[in-house]
Amino acid sequence: MNNYNSLIIGMGGIGFKYDNSLNKSHKITHLSSQQAIKKIKTIYCFDKKKFKIKKKYKVSEITGNLETLKKLKKNNINLVTISTPTISHLNVLSRVLTYLNPKIILLEKPGTKKSQDFLKLQKKCNQKQIALFCNYYRNFNQFYLNIQKYIEKDHNQIIINYSNDIYVNLPHFISFINFFSKGKYILKILNKSKQKNKNRNNEILIKFKNCKIYLIHNLNGVNEMMIENKKFSINTSENFNSYVLVKKKEIIYI
Repeated sequence: MNNYNSLIIGMGGIGFKYDNSLNKSHKITHLSSQQAIKKIKTIYCFDKKKFKIKKKYKVSEITGNLETLKKLKKNNINLVTISTPTISHLNVLSRVLTYLNPKIILLEKPGTKKSQDFLKLQKKCNQKQIALFCNYYRNFNQFYLNIQKYIEKDHNQIIINYSNDIYVNLPHFISFINFFSKGKYILKILNKSKQKNKNRNNEILIKFKNCKIYLIHNLNGVNEMMIENKKFSINTSENFNSYVLVKKKEIIYI
């Protein structure tokens, strides 16, 4: 694509607020990442609530309801990023397809809470020849590519401990395994739980022909993977672009 404009819908944490508390050199949010893309001329930042962006490089702030997007129809918006609450994605993306004609739509994970809703969105985008992506960045992160080398070996059992709830970190691991795995597998929910804060945490078994992968909620708030007694601790507290691989007391920054 030649030079174009973009639209970010939802200016919460991953939209732009995470940048306020982290190292300014890290491109963690949708806004800071897109500000670094030279081909993007203007980034239209939209939210239903008032917000204020300090670094206004290439930024145009818009506040209002979704019908406000009609005004952007002739603004050459090729990329639309949707980072609103998951429950709103079906409605928001449907409005985008009604008011705009982007070439690419990036949807925050896990996409939708119901798989049938995601299939609806996918069908609508296919009909308009729009590329729909779900933001599972771990599939393309060098840290996970290195771990994939271990997964590809013949191991009988792999244990993955995930932090937070099933809508935050668990989908990343399931997507990662699905993205790289070859052949059929069975996904089975072993245990369901719901905490006082309404977070849902499930224990899941992904069974391949020669391997079992267990995804278990970690109460310690740490993402880690264990393969044949080798533990890989995933530290995402600093930023989403730096990861630490811990192996036999040896720390390797990737």
